[in-house]
Amino acid sequence: MEAGGSACPFCKVDPTKIIIEGNHVRLLWCNPPHKHTKKHLLIVPKNHITTPNDFMNEEWLEFLHFFCWALDEYDMKGGGLGLRFGDPMFNAGSIEHFHWNLWEPDGTGRVQMTLAKEPEENAESAARAGRFAAIYERLRDEGHLEAFLSDRFNTEMPRDWDGKGFSEKPRPNAVATEG
Repeated sequence: MEAGGSACPFCKVDPTKIIIEGNHVRLLWCNPPHKHTKKHLLIVPKNHITTPNDFMNEEWLEFLHFFCWALDEYDMKGGGLGLRFGDPMFNAGSIEHFHWNLWEPDGTGRVQMTLAKEPEENAESAARAGRFAAIYERLRDEGHLEAFLSDRFNTEMPRDWDGKGFSEKPRPNAVATEG
């Protein structure tokens, strides 16, 4: 991902996904959430940070504040906080922007975080990240990125990225954009 570029989904965030925003960190809804979760939140630095070494003390304190705030605000009884760092080839991630996943399971099935993949899965992750970046770049080049990020994008397909493509269900709130 290009540092701070339009290809990074955490550098330019859909405002409808922002729950709370501080000076350094945002708390976001993860959409789509992981299967078997009641809540799936993301705690994301505003700056394009790829390693914990780039995080300043103020950012760590704000992360901790947002984490505790979310536990209280959503009355989370238990769950998990997942953090990957570094090269996605070594952490099974697909977005090279330092962030935390905060999950509250719903009790209907397994919720887990993968930290290593089989070699063929790494190739799939790289291809998925490439498709994601290509979609953002195409939208930017065609002048639709701003509308896409602000939920004004007119499409019969939802804009929620699931890592494998777009789901087949039509988006009910699609709004026509003015040409």
